[in-house]
Amino acid sequence: MATKFGWKWRPVPYCTAYRIDQPSARSIQNFHCQASGGEMLRAAAVLVWLAGIEIVHTMHDALMILAPLERLDEAVARMITAGRVITGFDLTVDVTRVRSPRRYLDEGRAPTWRRTMGILRGLRGVQS
Repeated sequence: MATKFGWKWRPVPYCTAYRIDQPSARSIQNFHCQASGGEMLRAAAVLVWLAGIEIVHTMHDALMILAPLERLDEAVARMITAGRVITGFDLTVDVTRVRSPRRYLDEGRAPTWRRTMGILRGLRGVQS
């Protein structure tokens, strides 16, 4: 199986820690949806980069960008345009603006972030 741009998947057996499994029907059916979504994100990232917008991070189905405050609205509009160019229709998008010194934090990941930062604070006092 392959996507339009050549992303390939061969549904062959794979090993887990205790046995050899076959790909499930769900995995096989889901391949084109997930792979095509990935290709759309990659194509959008190229368009955004060509538009001069700095991509900081990709997150599953989203792009995190960095833009000066005076150009932020323009950058968001270009992001929306890139989605329209790739898909042929307007996508529903979520925009979260985070201004320095704040940082983006997905609420579901907040406990992990707090735990990690606590560990780092503890290590600052340790000499190697």
